[in-house]
Amino acid sequence: MKTLRAFSISERLAVMAGMVAALAALAGFMPGVYRDPNVVIAQSHGFDIGNLIAVVILGLGLTWSARGSVRGR
Repeated sequence: MKTLRAFSISERLAVMAGMVAALAALAGFMPGVYRDPNVVIAQSHGFDIGNLIAVVILGLGLTWSARGSVRGR
C-alpha cells in the first residue's frame, strides 16, 4: 500500500473547489431554491446530479494523484 504525500497548493484548491461545488449541487435539492417551471427544475436537478458525479471523480483523481499515480493527475 502506497503512502499519501502532502497535497500541493493546486490540489488543495481543487479540493476546496470540489467542496464548494458539492455544497452548491446539494443546495439545489432544497425546496424553494429553484423558482422556475417544473421542467426547468427537473433539468437543474439533472445538472446537480452531474456535478455531484464530477466531484466524486475529482476526489478519486486527487486521491490517486496523492498516491503517486500519473493517471490520477
